[in-house]
Amino acid sequence: MALYYRAKAHHGLGQNDASRDGMRQVADGGGRLAPAAARGLAHLARATGDFPTALATARTIGWPGRGEPGPWRHPLRPWLHEPGRHP
Repeated sequence: MALYYRAKAHHGLGQNDASRDGMRQVADGGGRLAPAAARGLAHLARATGDFPTALATARTIGWPGRGEPGPWRHPLRPWLHEPGRHP
């Protein structure tokens, strides 16, 4: 967990190489934060202009990397799932 948040801090400080290395370690570790780290890798690739890598990484993430429960339910906006109701 500390490695993931350190990698996020490196990104915030503009140290993209250190951030990418940390995110890659977390993603390769396969733990609870691995999907978020994979998403972070896609974001870092996009931010540095490496669009082919960003696209390839984004295609492998799926819903677990989004940080949301999924398209079928949103806990804070239940009205989105009621038939006939739109925000």
